[in-house]
Amino acid sequence: MTRQTFYYHFKNIYELIDWIFTNEAAKALDSARNVYRSWQESFRQIFEYLLANKTLIYRTYHSNAREHLRKYLNGEAFDCLVVVFDEWASDFNLLVPESEKKFFATFYMHAYVGILLDWIDTGMMDKPSSIIDKLSKIIWNSPNEWMRK
Repeated sequence: MTRQTFYYHFKNIYELIDWIFTNEAAKALDSARNVYRSWQESFRQIFEYLLANKTLIYRTYHSNAREHLRKYLNGEAFDCLVVVFDEWASDFNLLVPESEKKFFATFYMHAYVGILLDWIDTGMMDKPSSIIDKLSKIIWNSPNEWMRK
């Protein structure tokens, strides 16, 4: 690709990174949006995408574009968690205010993305299944307690 062609399509490298995350990654993770009892599968798909694109992710993380990566991961995690909490509320026949679901999803989004960013920072060495197992113990039990109150 020539410089002229690049700038015809993108203003700068950050716009290209955003395009990659919003188009290419979104296509790869579309099936992750059908989560409920398999939210672990959705998170596993996010891990797999990151591992399959390790060089891009690692270099993005260690560049000025880190914020673009964080925003993308926040969006993916938040969308997944909102669906999970909607389904849990439905299972308990509860009408949970949108503000509470949003707060809960935001809390877990920050926790999950923080863990993902630490994982990237340390070279993506830990097995995703191990991380997801640990998250399962926390995420699976908390909404049950929260929704019953």
